Amino acid sequence: MLFPSILSLAATFAFAGKNQSGYGVAAFQSPATISQRLLGPSFSGRFNPLKANVDDDDDEDFMDELSARKLGINIGAELPKITQEEIDEIRSKVQATLDEKVDARLAEIEELKAQLEKDALESKQRMKNASDLNAQFEKQSLMEKIDRLSEDFLNANAELRESTKRAADADKLA
Repeated sequence: MLFPSILSLAATFAFAGKNQSGYGVAAFQSPATISQRLLGPSFSGRFNPLKANVDDDDDEDFMDELSARKLGINIGAELPKITQEEIDEIRSKVQATLDEKVDARLAEIEELKAQLEKDALESKQRMKNASDLNAQFEKQSLMEKIDRLSEDFLNANAELRESTKRAADADKLA
């Protein structure tokens, strides 16, 4: 039975009438007083959760019974009456405000879209530049490797080539 505990926590004041200016005045009361007034004299005071009978049917019956009671506050009677013209004016102002906010948000979205497209193009260009630099680096690395292998080959065969040159020179002299 949850409702009495909600009453003891939330409902701590009751409408007491209007002051000289016509404004509503609240009189503060203890939760137990409010509970007794709303629930009747059979309510024995504070709600004890340890002794609570958790039965959903009882809660529904209690809520139905409570909703049938008038709580003494008629908010509609306290509010000033507004004419259809005032309603239309309020609606038009609300619609204008909504249109303005929606347009502003759409403009923000368009700016964000443009910024994202610009960022994407810049990123694509950076990736292309990085790819070109990487290709240049790999090309240079490959050329250095070819030069090193050629130099190693020439150094390893230098003696053979020298002897071949001497033999060719000897053939020319003979």
